Amino acid sequence: MQKFTLDFAETGLFNNLITDYIKQKETVKPFYKYAPTLESFAQIIEERKKFPFHRETIVSVLQQQYAEVTSVNDAVKQNIDSLKNETTFTVTTGHQLSLFTGPLYVLYKIISTINLAKTLKEKYTSYNFVPVYWMASEDHDFAEINHIHLFNKKIEWKLEAKGTSGELPTETIADVLKELKDTLGDTEAAKQLEHLFENAYLFNSSLAGAMRALINVLFGKYGLVIVDGNNQKLKKIFIPVMEEELLKQTSFEKVNATSTLLTALKYKPQVNPRNLNLFFIEEGLRERIVQAQDGDYEVVNTNLKFTKEFMVDLLHKQPEHFSPNVVLRPLYQETVLPNIAYVGGPGEISYWLQYKSLFDYHTIHYPALILRNNVLIMDAGSFKKMEGFKLTFADLFKPYDDLAKKYIAEQAGVQIDFADEIQQINNAFVTIAEKATLIEQTLTSSIKAEQQKTLNSIEAIDKKILAAIKRKHDTALNQIKALTEKVFPNKTFQERYQNFIPYYLKYDVGFINDLVVSLKSFDNNITVLIEKQNNS
Repeated sequence: MQKFTLDFAETGLFNNLITDYIKQKETVKPFYKYAPTLESFAQIIEERKKFPFHRETIVSVLQQQYAEVTSVNDAVKQNIDSLKNETTFTVTTGHQLSLFTGPLYVLYKIISTINLAKTLKEKYTSYNFVPVYWMASEDHDFAEINHIHLFNKKIEWKLEAKGTSGELPTETIADVLKELKDTLGDTEAAKQLEHLFENAYLFNSSLAGAMRALINVLFGKYGLVIVDGNNQKLKKIFIPVMEEELLKQTSFEKVNATSTLLTALKYKPQVNPRNLNLFFIEEGLRERIVQAQDGDYEVVNTNLKFTKEFMVDLLHKQPEHFSPNVVLRPLYQETVLPNIAYVGGPGEISYWLQYKSLFDYHTIHYPALILRNNVLIMDAGSFKKMEGFKLTFADLFKPYDDLAKKYIAEQAGVQIDFADEIQQINNAFVTIAEKATLIEQTLTSSIKAEQQKTLNSIEAIDKKILAAIKRKHDTALNQIKALTEKVFPNKTFQERYQNFIPYYLKYDVGFINDLVVSLKSFDNNITVLIEKQNNS
């Protein structure tokens, strides 16, 4: 693929907290520990060594979880085994268990993590770096993960979902697979995808198992290790933090204090913490824990109520019943993994920046925060049209009406702008009002009314002229609109809307290989990839 880059600032997609973080502005520095640069990792590695490790436990859990995987690549086996060694560290990303991998940016997160591990190995040859995908299998927002958009069609898994997403049964997904098969066609690449999805979803009883199988096939050869955090052994390590949350609820205080500081600096906090940031889970149930006025604990939307003593005792004996939310999950990941970097999107990095004081309070290592690659893919034909219209990549992030006016002005030779005329009219009415009020003060309101009528007439004329020119250049303007819709299908940035399937149908596994080669670590721009011209 041909590659271009586009500065974040030119797109207007990202909040000022992220753009300032990338630029390492002084205002943001109090909210993170390490600069997001390759050179920072010498210090990060040395400081990570000072914190506790749980290598035997994580290796044992991974071996148990991978025992359920039919075929494990040697690169994955070697990486899991290497986690026993004190010279091995992880770089991690995480995401929900989205149907058929979900939107494109899920792949970009994983590839960014794989490439970061490779880049670190090339720089710091004495150490090993394992890319990790942390499955957010305890989430329960089914509406976010149960569908994909494919060929202007929404393919949806309809299920009355209860409990954690990882435990959802996949037996009801057969109808979705049939709908997908009818949509894909009968090419060789389509058959490969059908086989891939059937093996993942029909031969694994839970959504977590299906997602592990699917991601393993796509990325196993790159050594990606998949972790399911919904595990009793791993949660046992996290008991001290969860107990502190139950008894003192410090996260609410710490994160809110940081949010206040961010707000004072004109940054918008990404997350609003709850008073208590834990869920209670059992089969078919994941609901928030709240503390009642009498000191007991209640599970919302249920009749469950526990004394403080019972709750703490349950935590120590069966920690698998407790689930950290978005505030505590980062601390959970960093407690159980020998991690040195978290790779996330703009929203994720924003909320991690709210947590540094919470990490410090619990004496948990706070990793480097690395922004994932953000990507726009464009076919060769669209790129050629864009150049023909003399549009830039930044132009495609602007509203269509602005681009239409730009085209009319630059290509059609007509400038639709009555600003000078409107200013002259306003000046004329000011003069008229000054003269009229010398005679009669009450004429002011009627003069203003006439002024507004005139301005309204000009606005109407402006719209008629623009509509007439649009009709004259209807074909070209429709092509420009189609270009903007490729960047923002359904008014959503491409990587957050489209699935990888259409690209796999074109290039099969070569698509993922091209992404791994094209995307680079620490590339804090929009990466624009132009597909090769199809000469068939």
